[in-house]
Amino acid sequence: MSIFNSEMTRRELLQKAAMAGLLLAVPWADRAVAAVPPLPEIPFKKNKTGDGIIGPYGEARIFGFDTKELPTQALPLLVSAADDSAVMDITGRSPFVRFGSSTDSTAITLTSSGVTFGKTLLRWSPNTINQLVAEVSKDPVKARGALLLRSALHTSYPIAVTQLAKGAMGEAMATAMAKGSAGYGASSMKCTTETW
Repeated sequence: MSIFNSEMTRRELLQKAAMAGLLLAVPWADRAVAAVPPLPEIPFKKNKTGDGIIGPYGEARIFGFDTKELPTQALPLLVSAADDSAVMDITGRSPFVRFGSSTDSTAITLTSSGVTFGKTLLRWSPNTINQLVAEVSKDPVKARGALLLRSALHTSYPIAVTQLAKGAMGEAMATAMAKGSAGYGASSMKCTTETW
């Protein structure tokens, strides 16, 4: 006898199928209601100078300022990976991003002039970008540094901005920037670019 010639109604068939499904699920039901462990607490702490946050992926130091239109703005001036395998530094007059440690002779440095592979400077071009991607992806230390730098920027920086808004961040970086720009003269903060 096929199901199509059965005396059962569709409602009875669905009830029996639901009961069979329930009976099959009972031995595993305890797993569905078991306690879910709490999410691990991610450690974020202030750095020694009080103007940045150190998180699991690295450190972000900020420069805080206020404007009439948008109060409590923050600029990430120095972001470094947890293992010093990458750094983004815009504290000086020549901002740069470096993949590789400061002692690595093969470090890759990105500046407004171009990309420096070790000691060789290549101007910005599509070929330079392709070479940059290839070099970073084939070196595990540089690839890890790039990911840690990105993660530090997306985790430690927002925490630092939140702390700044609460008035809990120091101004060591802001003081250093003010002293530095005062020493350079009136045109120190003017940005110029070159195109080729």
